[in-house]
Amino acid sequence: MYLFITDNPEQLKTYKDTSVFMMEELIASGNKVFCCEPKDLFIKNNTFYAKASIVEHANVEKLILGAHQELSCIDTEAVFMRKDPPIDASYLNCLYMLNMMKGLGIRVINDPEALLCFNEKFLAFEFHEYMPQTIVTSDINQLHAFQAQHPVMILKPLNAMGGESIHKFEDITEKEEAIFMQVLKDHGGLVMLQEFLPDIFDGDYRILIINGKPFPKTIARIPKEGSFKGNLAAGGTAVGKELTAFQEEVGNKIGKFLMQHGINFCGIDMIGEYLTEVNITSPTGAREIFEFGGENPIKALLENL
Repeated sequence: MYLFITDNPEQLKTYKDTSVFMMEELIASGNKVFCCEPKDLFIKNNTFYAKASIVEHANVEKLILGAHQELSCIDTEAVFMRKDPPIDASYLNCLYMLNMMKGLGIRVINDPEALLCFNEKFLAFEFHEYMPQTIVTSDINQLHAFQAQHPVMILKPLNAMGGESIHKFEDITEKEEAIFMQVLKDHGGLVMLQEFLPDIFDGDYRILIINGKPFPKTIARIPKEGSFKGNLAAGGTAVGKELTAFQEEVGNKIGKFLMQHGINFCGIDMIGEYLTEVNITSPTGAREIFEFGGENPIKALLENL
């Protein structure tokens, strides 16, 4: 029996959602699968429970859920934490509970302690030798100094996803300063600034690292016309690709670190030969990789847990 913690299950986009893909593969292997939201976890009589729905059917077309029932988390083979950012109070409270469950011997994927310790933007600094020129700051003077060195640059919030609040600056006027200050206000008081990489127009590569090993198939996410964002959620188009030798080298190095911290499923992003993010909360792209590459990354994950 497996439990998935996700955003509202009724709003998951089944045609591309990696969590739904995982549920589909587990059900096909004869397993019972349940699904809930973070708010559905609770403690009663010193026992962890979830008010969860059994997943009766899951595929690219639909997700069918049964009635809610109380599920004792100790009876699960594993709990998959698949809630998307933002990392807000609800998300953190869920991780605190999951970390206590882990202490009782309940397996949680990915390890909640790692999710508490590592921000996806910060985590890339563990592998800074592969990163483009990058700073994290709240200082508007550093914004100007960075732009003087890198006339075209990208501003990113630290706790968002899917291309949200990412901006491209080619000059620093009052408009860019206002954007900088607004992102600081809306996203926790720090932002990331990176040099712009023109290779983005050849694709923002999503590379899955599964049980410490880079998956041999990947996708390049191509920005739509007039955009610099490859994110599929921002309108990018996925193109199937083979993993390059350099991407494999980077993936293997990162994979060793991930396994030391209980991170079985990760999606790194690379533009050209630069690492831009290490996504560990609820990495996506598995459905597209299977569709374009013909090899099933979720089957590889589940076979070797």
